[in-house]
Amino acid sequence: SWGALGPAQQSILGDEATVNYLRGDRSNEGRLRIRQGVLGDIVHSQPVFVGRPNPRTYRGAKFNGASSYASFPQRQSARRGVVYVGANDGRLHGFHASTGDEVFAFMPAAAINAQLRKLTSPDYEHRFFVDGELTVADVYSSRFGRWRSILVGSMGRGGEAVFALDVTDPDDVEFLWEIDTSGTPSIGNVLGKHIIAQVANGDWRVLVGNGPNSAPGTAQLITIGVESGWVDVASTRVPGDNGLSGVDAWDGNGDGFYETVYGGDLAGNLWRFERIGSPTVAAKRLFSATDAGGRPQPITVAPFLLRNPQTRQLWLFFGTGRYLGDGDVANRSEQTWYGVIDDGHLVPGRSALTPRRILAEVGNGNAPSLRVTSAAVAEDMSGKDGWFLDLVSPVNGREGERMVVPNRGARGLL
Repeated sequence: SWGALGPAQQSILGDEATVNYLRGDRSNEGRLRIRQGVLGDIVHSQPVFVGRPNPRTYRGAKFNGASSYASFPQRQSARRGVVYVGANDGRLHGFHASTGDEVFAFMPAAAINAQLRKLTSPDYEHRFFVDGELTVADVYSSRFGRWRSILVGSMGRGGEAVFALDVTDPDDVEFLWEIDTSGTPSIGNVLGKHIIAQVANGDWRVLVGNGPNSAPGTAQLITIGVESGWVDVASTRVPGDNGLSGVDAWDGNGDGFYETVYGGDLAGNLWRFERIGSPTVAAKRLFSATDAGGRPQPITVAPFLLRNPQTRQLWLFFGTGRYLGDGDVANRSEQTWYGVIDDGHLVPGRSALTPRRILAEVGNGNAPSLRVTSAAVAEDMSGKDGWFLDLVSPVNGREGERMVVPNRGARGLL
């Protein structure tokens, strides 16, 4: 259930019939909008499963609380599985993994403030509410001296807010914090998946790119204390209707503390944020993505990080292109898939990368299921900082293809 609503929330939502409608009561449908079902549509929020913790997660780790982790899965061995997902009825839902019954719902204040009551109007046109990605991680609480399972979510395309819940006990979920524009004007529509990482011994942070539509309009990295909700912001100082997209974190020496974060922005810049968790976080531009004509290519997904086991070089794989607004639908600009090496210096541009080409496509119609690309030639990567592959069909030319989901790796392959 939602729990009790405060007077301010009640006044925003409207009268009792409106509140009951939003809770799922269907007795006033007809006077209010008739729904096909009380569960709102689920679009960009990917479901996450939370069951028994994995006892191998922190095996061999030396940080505060690591030695006590093995007993946490034992205590939680009977924890029932719950699938959590955000929906555009304004709620984060929890469903019993075995039966499908709803066992939990949470409505962020940002959803209420985003005129959720419009859902009741017969003239309602679809809009997003709780539409962002979710992340769950087990975090050691120095304050309470125990492990907790923490869920972090966002409004995504539905608004400018990030929230955190303690889901250790699915029968007693605890609200931790919600950060919106009143907490930091830097936050926009957080569209990437949140990272929960330990950045120093005992200092667990939520790491997110601030996304588009922030008040400053600048690409910024936001870090939030998992327990405290304390916000730190590291700016790239690159404005102009910009925003930092999804991010990923890197633990360079394998000590369990993540000191570096990577992310791209809407202006096509790929950033490295160093000394995460310190007062002196530094944002350094690693690469700027441009097409063959020098036009910037927006990066709207998190880079995929992979270390070459032979050379020990860190590679970042990502594609360009955006699909955020109506104006993007008809866009046919040339976008590119990149693999870039981080050697600590600025990669000067695509001239420093080895080009690859799509040579042939196999499939039905406009949806090729297999592509043949140009093969590597001996020594063609010598002295290069990576490679690029323009997303141009060898048959149809530019078709508006873009990469709006992160790369993934499987068995050593992309």
